[in-house]
Amino acid sequence: MITVSKRESQMALKKASNLTEVRRVCKAKPLEGEELDFFFVETDQARDPHQRTRKRLEAAFEIEDARVLFYGHRGCGKSTELNKFLAERQKEWFCIKFSVLDEMNIVSARAEDLILTIADRSLNRAEKEGLPLADSLLEPVLEYFKDVVKTE
Repeated sequence: MITVSKRESQMALKKASNLTEVRRVCKAKPLEGEELDFFFVETDQARDPHQRTRKRLEAAFEIEDARVLFYGHRGCGKSTELNKFLAERQKEWFCIKFSVLDEMNIVSARAEDLILTIADRSLNRAEKEGLPLADSLLEPVLEYFKDVVKTE
């Protein structure tokens, strides 16, 4: 684990004032934590002032059993926008974040692997937070894997 002093952290959170400093602050990763608070710029106006991204996500999640596809090219701000969305709702939502790239072999991943990974991450986080879980919550996952079909 790498520790960073408060002074180093404050220096790292300094906006670029010239082109040479841009390399220091631009990283090929989503903004999160202190960096999200410090560097985030609202871009809805530039994208489309009538399509407010986080408001649309909020409306979508108000629908029971909502499914959301959040897409765009690499580096366009998808993960940063989702991090901002979650940061704004962390008191009311129980969010579990993980990277499929870190958790699974993406080359051979199947839907079943993703289901098990989501269940595992959810159970681990709930246990870490000291949340009581009823065994019945795992029933849909176990039910999914109950039947085995073999085809040749």
